[in-house]
Amino acid sequence: MSYHEVLDRVFVGDQTVAQNVALLRQLNVTHIVACGFSEGFFPLQFRYLCIPVPDLPTANLVRYIPRAISFLDQALQGDNQNSKSTSCVLIHCVHGQSRSCSIAVAYWMHHFLKRSVSGEESCSSSSSSLLHEAYEAVQRARPSMAINPGFVQQLELWRRMLLCGSNHDNDNNDSEQSHKRWTQPYATFRSMRAHSEFHESRTLTRYVALQVFDHETSTSSTTNMAATYKCHTCRTPLFHAFNILDEFTAAQIKSLPASTYWKDSAGGRDYQTQQGKQHPGKQSRRKNTACCETNGMIKVEPMEWMKPLLQGDTEIMSPMGKLICPNCCAKVGYWDWRDEDYFAPPASCILISPSKVDHSANS
Repeated sequence: MSYHEVLDRVFVGDQTVAQNVALLRQLNVTHIVACGFSEGFFPLQFRYLCIPVPDLPTANLVRYIPRAISFLDQALQGDNQNSKSTSCVLIHCVHGQSRSCSIAVAYWMHHFLKRSVSGEESCSSSSSSLLHEAYEAVQRARPSMAINPGFVQQLELWRRMLLCGSNHDNDNNDSEQSHKRWTQPYATFRSMRAHSEFHESRTLTRYVALQVFDHETSTSSTTNMAATYKCHTCRTPLFHAFNILDEFTAAQIKSLPASTYWKDSAGGRDYQTQQGKQHPGKQSRRKNTACCETNGMIKVEPMEWMKPLLQGDTEIMSPMGKLICPNCCAKVGYWDWRDEDYFAPPASCILISPSKVDHSANS
């Protein structure tokens, strides 16, 4: 049994802690984030948020982070049943090393920025070092932390989303009214969410409409990101610069915090064993998962005009096909959803040929 307090009233532990009602009562735990479980152990006694994601570098954890942040904020701020001063939260997975610690690191970044904005916390770190500080803080509190490398990259995406300055994207909220939401980190988040949805149901329910901005009220940064990419043949607008996925260079990935312990942890050993059994000698179809272009192709999120092409006349999407301009039918790119193990940001299966589009700043 192992648990540690990583933030005020936020505990991280393993599943044995989550199964010990007496200990949970002693710690004043009222809310539990259960990572890797589809249901809680004591649903009648505690409030649960279940995050059914495996401890694999290829699993999409970031899609659940906004929901977890909202759940933690609500728990710690209190409600009609629970006092703000005493409510505590347990974040757990099986071993309390990777998934639960990832959620704790994500919340640490959110909590730090929230306090900095409100003036409760002095901002002693630069925005670029926020992930490193959060990672080190949680690791000091819980030395057994061993976050897998795929989740670390997703935490870097979360850092970028936080620094966009908008309200957090919610997996169940499609309003997305703020201009600041239209940034490349959010496009990457939505693309990863779409990838997960396809491999779960072989369909997509959400596409992004081409945005129209009021340039009298837009900031200069928004206007720059709103540069429009148009079909080279007929000049039909297809997407904006902020619909292109955020870049993760090899150097940036190398600079991220890393757990030397993860490969030897229980989750790391299980992953290596599983990979050896399922894919002996197999390499991924995609060689370059670290940047926003593949062989010069531009990676974009699913746009509304693509829906008839991707969905066709059936409910089941084709795993691959060509993209054509909705106006002149000129080929502009293709999609390929075949690779399931593709969640290191940016994960997109929609690629546009740069020679088939022209772009210019909006005025």
